[in-house]
Amino acid sequence: MATHVDWTRLERSEFERIVNVLITRDGDARGFVSVAPDGRGGDAGIDIALRDPASGRIVHIYQLKHFPEGFSSGWAQSRRKQITKSFRSALQHEPDHWTLVVPEQFTAAEQKFVTNLAHDTSTTAHVIGTVELDKLLTQHTDVHDWAVRDAVNNALDRVGRKDVQPTTTADAADSLNRYLAQQDTFSLYWGRKPVFRDGGVVWEFYAKRDDAPVMEPLRITMNTAFGADDELRKLTDDVFGYGRGKQLDLPEHVVQSLVLDGPTEWFAGVEHNVALSFTPMFSTAESRPARVEAYDRDGTLLGALNGRTINSNAGDVGGFVEVLFEGGLTMLWRFPRDSRNGSTDITLEAVGQPSAAVARATRFLQHFKQLDKLRLEVEGHPIVAQVDASHSPLIDDELHEYADDLGTIERLADVSLPFPAAMPDLNERIWTRIARMLLEGRCAVIHNYKSMNATLNGTRDEAMEQLLSDGAQILNATTAGNDGDSGVRILDTEVPIAGMCIWHPRMRIAGAENVRTRLDAGTAEGMHVVIEPMDGTPFRVYSSKHTSPETRVIPEAWNITGVGEHPALEKIRTQASE
Repeated sequence: MATHVDWTRLERSEFERIVNVLITRDGDARGFVSVAPDGRGGDAGIDIALRDPASGRIVHIYQLKHFPEGFSSGWAQSRRKQITKSFRSALQHEPDHWTLVVPEQFTAAEQKFVTNLAHDTSTTAHVIGTVELDKLLTQHTDVHDWAVRDAVNNALDRVGRKDVQPTTTADAADSLNRYLAQQDTFSLYWGRKPVFRDGGVVWEFYAKRDDAPVMEPLRITMNTAFGADDELRKLTDDVFGYGRGKQLDLPEHVVQSLVLDGPTEWFAGVEHNVALSFTPMFSTAESRPARVEAYDRDGTLLGALNGRTINSNAGDVGGFVEVLFEGGLTMLWRFPRDSRNGSTDITLEAVGQPSAAVARATRFLQHFKQLDKLRLEVEGHPIVAQVDASHSPLIDDELHEYADDLGTIERLADVSLPFPAAMPDLNERIWTRIARMLLEGRCAVIHNYKSMNATLNGTRDEAMEQLLSDGAQILNATTAGNDGDSGVRILDTEVPIAGMCIWHPRMRIAGAENVRTRLDAGTAEGMHVVIEPMDGTPFRVYSSKHTSPETRVIPEAWNITGVGEHPALEKIRTQASE
């Protein structure tokens, strides 16, 4: 360091101010909580304390003594008494370490005196002098620069160069403007200005005149080797060939060389194995309404989606348009200049989108099974080139069916069901389809209900006798008259289904003989019983509000791709038709 802190010449207040900052900064860096309490009301033996962040206990106490002459010879009697008193005051806090800080390089005798203070205690005593303080400054250079700033400013003032390290905001701005003006004299046609990015400064070139590229041409040639990284190669082609505004980061192993052609004194040169980052400029292109249409080989319209453009530009190879459609569907269209045949990349980011919109997007992608061509319109004007999307990934049937179920439930139940990040487990998938069927006025079987529980009131009537002998039908509605409201929980949302009824044509109380005995003895009140289907078939569920009174309650198949039907479904349907 060109400028150092002369500890022995510091006034007491300056010495304590610098040491307080230095010691607390070092303590914080080592993971402690550092505190330098105001000593005007008595410091209780503490100038600086380091606390354990977990327990809050004081583990290290520093005592500052402005003794530039040391504490030996003629200074020994009075100053050693002060040191001893401070150490004993600190012991009441039971620190692990106690350190004396002085602005001098202590002698061996002085070090021994401090060390011996801790004899017969659990605390260790140390002393820090100018050498140790200088070492700490090398570890915390910002504290050093702050501590010597006045000395540096005074020296610069004496040689008439306060502009090198200005102190006021106005002086700093004036110095920076002069420096930038000097930096801008290297060329009549090009200029450069500093830009702060990612915590550092980079220089950005700009044209001073419109004819700069002609009068002083600059050219950059990049020689690359992508190897098997096809995705990075494709993105690079998009950025340079089609003007796509995407962040492009090329690692060193890709950029084999960078050749700069231009004025030799400030631009020309060759760089090898350099990492390059290309940051897109902010796009001011106005978002415009767009529509995509899918056609089969006969020219029949299969489906369409509406959206808005989010980006568009052109490069040396051609132009591109990026459109965001309903349900999180994005299409990136490329149109080469020398061809009427374009291409498109299709991505679906459905998470968090309204499920009804996702269902429309997946339904559109399902048409790709018969797709021949796509047609894009922007603000009512068709794009001339027809884009072949035959290689675009198809949406599988399971994803589309799930989105369609959720979207239908959203519409019929008037609820919001944002599309989830993962497909549901088997139980939730079936209940999602069941909820849709009920809202559409259909009946379904329940896959995971085996029985019903009931509590007896101790009375015996005709219905009870049937449940104990030949069996009886059970209709479990929320309220009398089958007009109750209930629901199904889908994606942590309670979907209301008015008049939801669970029904079985023939059920019997399990352990009927024991129940009869309790009824005869008059001890059946409060008894818990299980009511089970007699034929082993599952419960049926329907909505009395959404089902026509004339409709026979016959369960339909779930018809979920990849999910088998309930094994008793055919038996139930056969019995119902007899």
